[in-house]
Amino acid sequence: MWISEGVKQQERYSQLTLVNSTAADTGEFSCWGQLCNGYICRRDEAKTGSTYIFFTEKGELFVPSPSYFDVVYLNPDRQAVVPCRVTVLSAKVTLHREFPAKEIPANGTDIVYDVKRGFVYLHPHSDHQGVVYCKAEAGGKSQISVKYQLLYVEVPSGPPSTTILASSNKVKGGDDISVLCTVLGEPDVEVEFRWIYPGQKDERPVRIQDTWRLIHRGLAHTTRISQSIMTVEDFETTDAGYYICTAQNLQGQTTVATTLKYIQKDLLAAMFGHLNGTEDSREQHKIYHVEGWMANLTLANDVENLEGEKKKGGRRFAFVAPEGGGRKGRRRDNGKEDSLNP
Repeated sequence: MWISEGVKQQERYSQLTLVNSTAADTGEFSCWGQLCNGYICRRDEAKTGSTYIFFTEKGELFVPSPSYFDVVYLNPDRQAVVPCRVTVLSAKVTLHREFPAKEIPANGTDIVYDVKRGFVYLHPHSDHQGVVYCKAEAGGKSQISVKYQLLYVEVPSGPPSTTILASSNKVKGGDDISVLCTVLGEPDVEVEFRWIYPGQKDERPVRIQDTWRLIHRGLAHTTRISQSIMTVEDFETTDAGYYICTAQNLQGQTTVATTLKYIQKDLLAAMFGHLNGTEDSREQHKIYHVEGWMANLTLANDVENLEGEKKKGGRRFAFVAPEGGGRKGRRRDNGKEDSLNP
């Protein structure tokens, strides 16, 4: 990397001096005049100049890349560049596909080579996908560039395309609930999320986790899926209301919302604490297994098919309420049944 010894300002020009330059410094250098009004200055577009400088370095035909593998996204509505830039202006540069192994011609129609940019795909499409690399030859020497993974993208540019979904919109008191905000967009466009929720003003503790990953959709189109998930534990009446998610990228923002409603727990669950419901497909009725000991059998008048179990002294008892209601029933004692009449 070059080190600047400073900029010398003269009456009619400005001078930048560099020392210890390397091949990595190859590129365009620009300078411009400034129009100032007091302490406020702005660039004078009418007085701007630039020049492209090649910095040669032994053993380096390509401008060094910060990584050994890079990704280039192919959008159908704009050019894509494989940045194989060289340090020698006279170098011969070719583009190659890794598999199947072959040279990709720069025909000037679909692909052109720009010494200051690299190989430019003028009209990218899905057939251009794959792994490619560049080869440079100069002064009897040749060199291979880093590899580039070309991924085709077909996602419209613009504000985030956003959806919101709750794990349930009717929540029982004490349950945990999650609300998911999802954006499908361009792979290299970052998305930021913001939330508004009922318990926010009271600083209700919630968990929010943001993630993103690349996925393939359709004909191997690469899409970035960005998600933000909010989790509310031990749902209360004050948690009911609108949950609003705003997703923002460089093109704009989109806001979506969903409503969560609070519902009371089942009466039996409130009384006994633990209630598990199962459905008997043969008799088409519900059986509720209640943990705990039912001392007062008069509750059977209000419940269909209620079974309470208790083990005592090695004997197992079960009380079954008759389907027709009333207090008559049967007691099972180790498999034997007795009538339970008042």
